[in-house]
Amino acid sequence: MLTNEKLLDIYGTKLWQFLPTPLREWWFLSLFDNIPYFNENTITLEEPPSIFYDNTEDTNAFTTQIKSDKLGDVTSALNKYLLPKVLCPWGCSEYNHESGHLPFDLICQRSFSKVKIKTIHKSYDLVKMYSSRDDYIRYDVNDYDCWVFNPDWKVIPNMVRTESSGLQVCT
Repeated sequence: MLTNEKLLDIYGTKLWQFLPTPLREWWFLSLFDNIPYFNENTITLEEPPSIFYDNTEDTNAFTTQIKSDKLGDVTSALNKYLLPKVLCPWGCSEYNHESGHLPFDLICQRSFSKVKIKTIHKSYDLVKMYSSRDDYIRYDVNDYDCWVFNPDWKVIPNMVRTESSGLQVCT
């Protein structure tokens, strides 16, 4: 996706915003060497800000603390993670531990509809994605709602990394 010239011409640095911050370091330096569009003036590890929050560590920590059966760990997990901060592509919000998953490549194709990208998952799965909200992806992170006006409790698109399916967008 980051090397597709048609996507770069149309969407530019918006492609970079699709990568959660923890994953950016894997591609950062190689982009400067291989893609002339990307340089120190167009992207950094933090800018432009990522649209997706990488929920992998939070989900794993929540599950581990709940399974410990220790009251202190359970209380800590509930206080820290029990907020419906996962924004679903159809507009609802969900808890980390209750969210479903959709393939990341299908969300990309839905969002970058002006260019046909090569997807790993079958194109018939993409039909479901076309009914998702047009404003699911907002390139300004401040455009997302918060719980009780707390900016630390933004309801935003989330993704997880799984061993079996790779990058998955939370629903």
